[in-house]
This record gives sequence, C-alpha cells and structure tokens, in this order.
Amino acid sequence: METKSFKVIKYMVLNITKLQQIVDIRMIKAHQYLIILMSCVFINYNSGYSQTKKETIYYLADTTGVRPGNRILVIGQELKNSYGFYCKCIPSINTYLVFTFKDKPEFLSDLPKHKYLEWNELQSIAYESGIKFNEKYIFYIVEKLPKGYQLVLVEHKIFKLAGTTN
Repeated sequence: METKSFKVIKYMVLNITKLQQIVDIRMIKAHQYLIILMSCVFINYNSGYSQTKKETIYYLADTTGVRPGNRILVIGQELKNSYGFYCKCIPSINTYLVFTFKDKPEFLSDLPKHKYLEWNELQSIAYESGIKFNEKYIFYIVEKLPKGYQLVLVEHKIFKLAGTTN
C-alpha cells in the first residue's frame, strides 16, 4: 500500500525525469538534491502527524485472599474511585502508582476472557512509559469481588498515598 508521501515523491520523480530529458543533463545533481530534500520534508511531515494506536491492557486485582499487610494494592483508600499500588515505578516522580476512574464500573458474574498482565509486567510498563502512561495505554483493572468481578477503565494519576513516606 502506497502512502500519501510516497505517491507525492513518485509523482515528483516522474515529472523531474521528464523535465531532465528536455533540459540539459547537468540537472542531475539538482534533481538528486531536490528528491532528497523533498523526501525529508514529507517524511517529517507525516511522522509529525501520525497517531499511534493505544494498546489496551488488563490487570486482575484480587485482594480477597491476601492479608492486608501483604497487599501491594489498596482500593479506594485515598480517593473513592482509585487503585493505588505500593510501587514507586516511575523514576521521574517520587510517588506511588495510582490509577483513578470516573465512569461506573461494569459488574460481571464471570472473569472476562482477556490476557492479564502479571504484576512485574505492569511495573515494567509503568517504568518504561513514565508519565506518558495514559498516552500509550488504555488500562482496565478487573477487580475480584466476593460475588463476581468489576471491570473498570482507569487512568494514571500522580497522587501521593497517605501513610507513606516520600
């Protein structure tokens, strides 16, 4: 599939080649220079406006069988609609990993069939994406409840968890 910039460059090359046949052969160097210059312009133009598709990721939050002292996740402790992970995963900020949500959760009787991230994968993604997490990912947390699950679309928020130092 030809991109728009490829078609424009192809058109320019064909027209310059026809012009070259009419004009003197000394135009070859100018022709090459023009092609390189226009290629750079169109490549930069297209890359500046290209939109990357966000990847959708899921994490299963199951605190039902974990003693409070061993949990890496707190739910709704700081903000009513929040999930906080006890992990300073983003090096540029010195806060814990917190996700908030605005929309009502979707309640489900069965675990949705998705590929769920392991904790170490989520840490790695948070570390690599940094404060641009929301620009790169659509993130759902599926929370295990006593009777069923809730599916929640969340966003990363820079927020300090109370009861923690630095």
